[in-house]
Amino acid sequence: MEKVVSSENVAADYDGFLTSLKRAAEEFEKIPKKESIKVIGHLDADGLCSSAIMINALMRLNRRYSLSILPTITEDSLSSLKDENEKYFVFVDLGSGNLDVLGRVLDTKQIFILDHHMLQSDNIPSNIIHINPHNHHIDGSTEISGAGVVFLFCNYLTSGKNFDMSRIAIVGAIGDVQETTDLRN
Repeated sequence: MEKVVSSENVAADYDGFLTSLKRAAEEFEKIPKKESIKVIGHLDADGLCSSAIMINALMRLNRRYSLSILPTITEDSLSSLKDENEKYFVFVDLGSGNLDVLGRVLDTKQIFILDHHMLQSDNIPSNIIHINPHNHHIDGSTEISGAGVVFLFCNYLTSGKNFDMSRIAIVGAIGDVQETTDLRN
């Protein structure tokens, strides 16, 4: 039987997604101010835009951070991250396809994943807070980019003071080929 999509279902999906973003931001705000936060971004246009939005929010919050950019997640790259001094990691535009290995290799870290890619597993390790539109029946391939997810998350962190980063989120979506309008017409 085919699922009937109504405007009420769509509204509930988006409301659920926004609620999960808000709860994740509330958990993020519990990170002690003295702690440095490790941001790990994906090496593509959307990942770089996601990283820029996240770093901008951290600067506005007067938080210390460091940044790494990865083309993909491997056990080797995670093993090298495990030795980092930071206790708190934020993966932007990557991580959803690697939940098990992230939880296992980085078991001593508190991890936030802000991603829009398909999920590898529904099993989310206890040290991971995972935000993904697919968890709310929103297609992350066409409806929101990683930069869009990070933008919404950061607006909760900064009480809307990160709104000027919306243009960077749009660049991320276009870089991920989510803009389908033919501008030649």
